[in-house]
Amino acid sequence: MIVGIYFIYNLGQSTGIQDGGMLFIYISTIVLASILGILIYYANNKFTKNKLVSYIVTLCTLYLIQDFIAARAQLVTFILFVLTIIFIENFLKSNKKGYLIGIILISIAIANIHSAVWPFFFILFIPYIAEYVVALLMEKRFISRLVVNSGNKKLKKLEKELELENDAQKKEKLKLAISHQKEKVEKEQKQCNKIKDKIQKMFNEPFKIEIKKNNGVLWLILVMIICIFTGLITPIGNTPYTYLIKTMQGNTTASISEHLPITLFEDKEMMITLAVFFIILIFTKFKIKLKDLFMFAGLTFLLFMSRRQTSMFILICGFTFSQMLTYLVEKYDKEGCKKFIKFMASIL
Repeated sequence: MIVGIYFIYNLGQSTGIQDGGMLFIYISTIVLASILGILIYYANNKFTKNKLVSYIVTLCTLYLIQDFIAARAQLVTFILFVLTIIFIENFLKSNKKGYLIGIILISIAIANIHSAVWPFFFILFIPYIAEYVVALLMEKRFISRLVVNSGNKKLKKLEKELELENDAQKKEKLKLAISHQKEKVEKEQKQCNKIKDKIQKMFNEPFKIEIKKNNGVLWLILVMIICIFTGLITPIGNTPYTYLIKTMQGNTTASISEHLPITLFEDKEMMITLAVFFIILIFTKFKIKLKDLFMFAGLTFLLFMSRRQTSMFILICGFTFSQMLTYLVEKYDKEGCKKFIKFMASIL
């Protein structure tokens, strides 16, 4: 990215304009920020199908990350991270493999443009994989089925002992044990069926958290494994793998403001953002997707570890927030929202 900025600066200087280099860098920052805003709006609109909410959330997102919009590699990285989310969501809905190629290319681009945050690229996959694993465990009912299978094995063992036993008294004891074991297995099987019904109801009629099993996640896992090796496709050797670790070692980060933990009292905007998020989540009937909940929890954890992650929290969780806001709008004033959009379109 430094090479890119130097190229833009040189281009500006070659025009003969006074301070042309700095002017061109300034213009490039505006262009990149505009692209970021358009992509955020596009993603929000695609996820919510509501232009008004998408517009409001996009403006709020850009306002909250304004301190991070600068002539730095992170601005390009923001664009690439938003594209990654768009490609992942589009692939899971359409199953078109072209989006997977796009994700791999993004990984290569981040490794070359901003290797310091390249490891963060893989965090974006984790919530999708975690949701798939949870859904798979619930669907297969591994624990309850394990209990039933264990009971059946014990029953077969007792039946085999009965066949080999010659002592009449011991046979009677074994028959009694087999009878008790059969009752136990039947009881466990009924319990297993009840769990099956509850899980099915949880999938079909979720109370607060939506859990969906999408087999497309298996392709995402494969792509993530491939992307691990894309860090080698750089002119800087193994730096994408080691840069973050080396940066975080020692006590130098304790002297850098953006690496320090966030204090909500000092960051009123983030305090309000988190409060609104929790209020909607707790006091409304909005059903959050499990992957979004995982993403929110993970980014909140990173947020409290380092104020540098504020931008990523706002950027990625903004998509979930737009869905929450859309739910409220469509529940309480859907027609009013449509009229307002029509009114604004007429003015424009």
